[in-house]
This record gives sequence, structure tokens and C-alpha cells, in this order.
Amino acid sequence: KRNKGTALLLKMFNKILRKYTISRDKIRTILTTLAQDEHIYYEFYKLINENNTIEDDYRSGTSSTYVTRLFKTKYKNLPTKVDKYLDLGCADGSKTLELGNMLNAKEIHGVDIEDFYGTIIRKEGFMFRSYKEGASLPYEDNTFDVISSLHVLHHIDNKIDTLNEIKRVLKPNGIIIIREHDLNTEFDHKLVDIEHFIYILSIKQQFKLSNLESYKSFYETRGDLQNMMQTLGYKSDFYNNSNNYN
Repeated sequence: KRNKGTALLLKMFNKILRKYTISRDKIRTILTTLAQDEHIYYEFYKLINENNTIEDDYRSGTSSTYVTRLFKTKYKNLPTKVDKYLDLGCADGSKTLELGNMLNAKEIHGVDIEDFYGTIIRKEGFMFRSYKEGASLPYEDNTFDVISSLHVLHHIDNKIDTLNEIKRVLKPNGIIIIREHDLNTEFDHKLVDIEHFIYILSIKQQFKLSNLESYKSFYETRGDLQNMMQTLGYKSDFYNNSNNYN
């Protein structure tokens, strides 16, 4: 299992850092000799920052173009016109605007923590509100026709409260769009944690190792998340498996 995981991570490095020249032997040595996550992170941090020329060309599974193409081709029952759309975990608003425009939303909203890993410069064209984890979403009941949460829930420990809050601000018969990791083992968790770390480095010009102290991840299997949502009264309408992204 570990050998398979190492091979997957090497493949991931080739994709994320394809314009980088990093010895595969160096990466393999780090993976096979370091047991503690924080040491792995630190060694990768030093390795990647030997040169400070990482470009923002990593093709993320939550990139705006990939997500809209996915929904256009796989989920054709999405409404073509809505009044209000909310993106939970909107970051800078790129995917928020892309999905909102795809839905022809009259109002496009985004909510997220104020900043993470440094100040976020948000795009214009949508209404942003900040909130703190564990707090109520800053919206009235039955506000939104569609709500999306794309690779966000694994950063939230108390998913039940968050899903209940989403349900509160979602209109009756509204639609929630969720994209998440499906991880079954602790080793899978570590691999994806490392991928997140590399992704953070690839999109931030200024990044300090101390930023990792605030990083949190609480992964679920697909089945566990489905069961959780069904218990809370959500009705499953469509599932899509991805072979290219985790």
C-alpha cells in the first residue's frame, strides 16, 4: 500500500510541478525516511523553495473551468436560471463567479473565513461575507436556490452543524452541490494532506511554514458523508466518480 501511495505522490508531483526540475530520488528519499508529517512538510517546503518560480498553473479539481465543465456534462438537471446562489468556501471567488454565471443567478454570494495562509484578494462581481467556523451562516432562512461546497467540508470538524446551517439557508427543494475527497485509510489522508501543502505553495508567493499550524483536515469516506446527509434529511440526486482527482 505504501509503495502504491509513493508512486501516486510522485505522479502528482509531476503534474503539479511539471515545470520544475526536482529529483525523483530526493522525493522518494523524503517519503521513505521521514515518518512524522511535520518533518515531511518541512523537507518538501525546503525542496520546493530551492527555486521560487512556481507558477499558478496547477489544475485543481476545484478549478472554475473543471467544475463548470463537470456540471455541464454530468449533471444536466441543474437549473438554468436562479435568483440566489451561494458558494460556501468561496476563496477569491473565481469558481463562485463561474458557477453563478453558469446558473444565470441574479445574485451571486460567497462566504468564507476572512483569510487563510495570507490575505485573499477577492474578485469583483459577487457579494462576499465572512464567518467563523462554528458560527451561524450570516443569512436568513430559506434564502438560496443553490448552494455549493467544493472541497470545503474536509476542513470542518463539526460537519453536522455546518450541513444543518446549509439546510437552514437553502430554500425548500433547493439544491446543494458538494465535491469532496473520498478517503478510506490514514495513509490516504496523509497523501492528500501533502497534496494540499504543495498546492498552497504553488499558489502563494509568500508562505511561511508556520501557516501549517492552523491547517486542519477531517476527511470522510463517500459512504460516511452520504449517510450523514441522509440522516439530516438531504435527498441524494446525483453522484459522479472522478478517476483523475481525489
